[in-house]
Amino acid sequence: MKKILGFIFLVFTYLNYFSQNVTVQLSPDVNDEFAYPEVFGMNEQSFFTISSKSENEFYIECITNKELRRVYKRQVEMPQIEGKTNTFETILYFNSHIYLFSSHHDKKLKKYTVYINEIKPNGELSLNHTLIDEVSFSDKNYYCKYTIRLSTDSNRILLFRETSESDAVKGKVAYKVISKGLRAVFEKEIELAQPLNKTQISNVFMDDEQNVYFTEKQYYKIEGESGDFTKLFVVSYKSEKDTLCKTEIAINEKRFLDVNLQLNTQGNLVCSGNYGVDKNTITNWEENHSLKGLFYSTLEPEQLKVLSQGQYHLQEQMPEDNFYHYYLTNTFQLDENNLAVVCEFQNTICDNGNCETKYGNLLLANFDFKAKQNITLKKIETTMKGEKPLCKGGTKSFIPFQNSKSAQLLYNCNKQFEIGKDGNVTTKSIFDSSSNDDLAFMKYSFQMNKETILVLTYSKKSGHRFAKFIFKE
Repeated sequence: MKKILGFIFLVFTYLNYFSQNVTVQLSPDVNDEFAYPEVFGMNEQSFFTISSKSENEFYIECITNKELRRVYKRQVEMPQIEGKTNTFETILYFNSHIYLFSSHHDKKLKKYTVYINEIKPNGELSLNHTLIDEVSFSDKNYYCKYTIRLSTDSNRILLFRETSESDAVKGKVAYKVISKGLRAVFEKEIELAQPLNKTQISNVFMDDEQNVYFTEKQYYKIEGESGDFTKLFVVSYKSEKDTLCKTEIAINEKRFLDVNLQLNTQGNLVCSGNYGVDKNTITNWEENHSLKGLFYSTLEPEQLKVLSQGQYHLQEQMPEDNFYHYYLTNTFQLDENNLAVVCEFQNTICDNGNCETKYGNLLLANFDFKAKQNITLKKIETTMKGEKPLCKGGTKSFIPFQNSKSAQLLYNCNKQFEIGKDGNVTTKSIFDSSSNDDLAFMKYSFQMNKETILVLTYSKKSGHRFAKFIFKE
């Protein structure tokens, strides 16, 4: 009887209203003991998640947006070509359909092929596949990597490919634009300046007009100095005009570390990140990711003309501190003139193949585009001395969320940091019931709209559950 009553209690979703203007809606059990589900798409009625038990065993779920009740959960086996199981690439919700992307690697023929299979409305995999990309190589030391994602307006699919025949020749990138009929309506191949083993491509995305943007980090040597040094470029390709534009982020630094690239609300590109101390000054292994400073640069997307830029030298302004293991986590455009760059202490320690990451304090840099010298830096202590956590467990990273007025950093144990448009930080509780273990640990989030995020929570009592947080302004 207790189990039946508990089941009835979980099936009926409940709402809690708190003094923080936050509404929390908790779902029935996700009851997923092996892996947590990640949201990959949403329509007006439902959202869709994928989780995996092994490399080739995947589960797809459909859950209602309003009640957070499960519609179905089905296992999907990876497609096979000539008896060999394909490799999972990604899954997208596109044009009211779910599409599974997988790749087939034929080592004998030295060929990569990418296929699309549709997931039926009931969650079953359609065995009919569409061949969407194929590339062959002549050298046995070839390399191939795919990035597949929706355009910013979700009306096209970008299939972006990085290839290299060998480490001795220049690498190439190619992209295809896939329409709603699963047809490649545009494609282009671009040669890089260096081999792929000396180049890092990241932050790839496509805007509403089929233009592609990415960052290119080039590694090179300086005679007489130890270690690798880097140059950072922002690349823009305009498909309609068939023009490629590349510009260097020139801030007189040689060790770019973490980089973010995004479009802001004005339609301009914002490149932000951090840079490290010079390698010839490093004295121990911990300094391999020691920050020297933070930077940003805004560029118009057509010719990549720099509109404004700024940087903050941490080592000069705060010489008594060290910034080992601080990584860029988020960049928030708080309004048209203010940018917040957040770095977090992250230290991963591995022992016999088991790795654990410890998270710590934050660095928050607030850049004002109009005032060249108006750059402020704050060090945010995520765990105050003598503070007792409201829930058991180690320190966790935060879940980011941005609405029209501020950026929120949501932590486990009911802690919330709010970053205002002026860069000021206030500490709050997310909800007023610290005894609710079902909301204590948050693992994953998906932004449903401007004021709502979907959060995957966990407790030993009920397992994984989704919670909907609505921040009312």
